Amino acid sequence: MAILTLIQKREYLANHGTKCPFCQSSEIEADQGEWGEGQASQPIRCLNPSCEETWNDVYTLTDVDTDDENDAAAKEPPCEVIDRRPRTK
Repeated sequence: MAILTLIQKREYLANHGTKCPFCQSSEIEADQGEWGEGQASQPIRCLNPSCEETWNDVYTLTDVDTDDENDAAAKEPPCEVIDRRPRTK
């Protein structure tokens, strides 16, 4: 597995995870994810034969709502999410 640069990560997130962060191919496939308390991880692989890299998409719980349009919380702006992960330079 190759190492992702910060630029590759930013571009991948800007593309909403629709292209391989290594070769930019849109031919990617997701496996079943693992779910935990407020976080999930999903293995992804590139199907481009000249790349075939693998990585994990990481998801965090950012909001909650219901299907009820009268839900008071649905009329409020989403909660502020605070990223407490250490920043890298």
